[in-house]
Amino acid sequence: RILILNPDGADELATLSISLFQKGGIKDKLSRFKASTYNLTDGEIEETKIDKDSKFSEESVNWETKKYAFNNVKAGSIIEYHYTIISDYYQFPSYRPQGEYPILWSELVFQYYEEIDFKFSYTGNTTPYYRNDEIVNEKKSETWIFKDVAPLKQERFMGPVKNYQTKIDYELNAIEIPGYMYENYATSWQEIARDYMNNEHAGKMIEKSRFFKDIVDYVNADPNATTKEAQVASALSYVRSNYLWNGLNTDYPTYNFGDVIKDKKGNSADLNILLMGSLNSLGIKTRPVLLSTRKNGWLLKTSPSREDLNYVISSYDLDGVRFYIDAATTYSGINALPSKCLNGEALVADKSFAKWVELSPNMKYHRRIFVQETMDEDLVLSGTCQTKEKDYAAQSVRIEINKKGSVEEYIEKQKTGLSEFEISDYEVSNLEKVSEPVNVKFNFTTESFVEEVGDLIS
Repeated sequence: RILILNPDGADELATLSISLFQKGGIKDKLSRFKASTYNLTDGEIEETKIDKDSKFSEESVNWETKKYAFNNVKAGSIIEYHYTIISDYYQFPSYRPQGEYPILWSELVFQYYEEIDFKFSYTGNTTPYYRNDEIVNEKKSETWIFKDVAPLKQERFMGPVKNYQTKIDYELNAIEIPGYMYENYATSWQEIARDYMNNEHAGKMIEKSRFFKDIVDYVNADPNATTKEAQVASALSYVRSNYLWNGLNTDYPTYNFGDVIKDKKGNSADLNILLMGSLNSLGIKTRPVLLSTRKNGWLLKTSPSREDLNYVISSYDLDGVRFYIDAATTYSGINALPSKCLNGEALVADKSFAKWVELSPNMKYHRRIFVQETMDEDLVLSGTCQTKEKDYAAQSVRIEINKKGSVEEYIEKQKTGLSEFEISDYEVSNLEKVSEPVNVKFNFTTESFVEEVGDLIS
């Protein structure tokens, strides 16, 4: 139940997202869903229920996210919802008693049979108001209550705020039925990495050279690919030019990998497997790097969990130096990873011994601006603006163009943000070479920033 205090809150809190786990054709089910907005109108409580047109869904590899838009939300509204998730999995969403708005009361009761053992991980600095463990009707019952929790908001120059907000995660540890069975589900990061590398549909894909023959033939025929470095660049260019990323972020490639080859389209893991497999066939040692993206939160070394991983990138070794690349994002380069991958430590997978590495920025956000302008007798400013977007500034431009779908759409958005100017001859150049700066140039005219006050111009 949420009280909307001001219009800004109405815009940000009027959408509810519910994530449902899905794997192997079996999906979580959403049941007993009810959601309404309540307003006090002329002394009467007015209820506005969510209608079917207010719902839409987003699919990823293992999750379906249902999103609901509340109607008639304004300052003073109360939005209220409740639902039940029916699942065949021991996969639970994180419990987050802290967010970007004040929380007066948040309560979690986690119950399970004594034969099932769960472990929890706790992150954040918020102290529970009440904590209790007890046995109720032969079930373990763990209660967490948080009261008057202060908000923790995203600030400039800080990492993703989700990494710092308080959360609790429960994970299956073991099942023991005395005299019948004992199954230990506890794991380690080393085991997780080995399982990935030994999986026929994951790490072992890199060794299946038949899938990468076209790429290897292309590189071998490339007259410029005379060094190992040039072979990497050639293979990467082929993958990015001939295969389309379908927009799905994941650490596991498509189960029927032949479909990726046939359709020339795949998820982020598919494209990285294509690159690593082709480099491996060319005699360049590669290893997958398993990570959690910035939106997904940090990986905790003390709490190994297969479900915390949601992305994989490529790494390769040349002359004892390891290089990193994300083949799926066309705007990134070698050792110039997209910002979504820069989320602390990641796991370099290996069959014998996996190694933790810090994925941190090795370049800056660099923008150089040059403006040449004149003012006429009517106090109208006109001129030319040129910018050179370098490193992460250039990557940011390329990301926005990818999101918009074309350079033309990107330019229209930029013009909208410069509404007090009349913009003409807007150009964006040098987009293809991801290791080089992006150049932007446009002409402008405006009457908005100069005024005459007596004998002075301000």
